[in-house]
Amino acid sequence: SIQWDKAIVNIMHNFGIKTMQNNNNITIKKENNYLIEKTIKVDISNCPDLAPPIAVASIISNVETYIYGIENLKYKESNRILSICNNIKKLNFDVEVSNNFIHIFKNKDKYIFDKLKEKEITIETENDHRIAMAFAIFEKEFENIKLDNKSCVSKSFPNFFNFI
Repeated sequence: SIQWDKAIVNIMHNFGIKTMQNNNNITIKKENNYLIEKTIKVDISNCPDLAPPIAVASIISNVETYIYGIENLKYKESNRILSICNNIKKLNFDVEVSNNFIHIFKNKDKYIFDKLKEKEITIETENDHRIAMAFAIFEKEFENIKLDNKSCVSKSFPNFFNFI
């Protein structure tokens, strides 16, 4: 790809997430034994649309993460900075925002993912396809977590939910 979004493959290596391509098929897999011992810092100035999946990878990996280069995210289909942060908080992770970064804190509760199963959570997509696609993994993995608007993915990938 000539698009900057291809940077996601290398960025996800930081989280122990591998991407494998075989002809026209792509498989994404989290390595179970991958140990992250450091804070992850990512500059997305050239690919700001990657902020939602990076934020989600940070939560899934439960690792402290700084996402830099976010200035333009508030001018997308939604204010993605606000949307990302609000949804992260719903998932019981702390997040801090500056004018140029989102800081996602590691959750020190080793039972955090068990506790996510205890309450109904609605992920607010703000009618933004990238927010919906990034946070969809939580709806897939947790019965009690739902996206408020799945149809917004039709803007870029109408069959998205057939592939996750």
